[in-house]
Amino acid sequence: MRGAPTGSLEENLGAGWDHLVEVTIDAPAEVAARFLPRTTGTLEPVDARTTALTGSTSNVTWYAMQLAALPMPYRILKCPDLKQAARDLGQRLLAAAERTSPRTGPPAASR
Repeated sequence: MRGAPTGSLEENLGAGWDHLVEVTIDAPAEVAARFLPRTTGTLEPVDARTTALTGSTSNVTWYAMQLAALPMPYRILKCPDLKQAARDLGQRLLAAAERTSPRTGPPAASR
């Protein structure tokens, strides 16, 4: 979908890893492609408004962060470990938003 020789190489880097991933993105493929690195996998149009992302990863936390940067809704269909990484990331983001008092110095470990 993304074309160009470099694109094919980058898309191939998104294949063959430990965790197989399937995601549905609520956006046309050309729009979704603007927000995801090619190394996340292959984007294929499902219809005019929906895209299927298939790929694989050895780092589900990194993959969850790439998906979280999407400005449109998506659903993780395959990969329980990626689903858990997305939940964990969501909890971290919620916790960060809950913190109300600013830090008053460097972290204890760096003092």
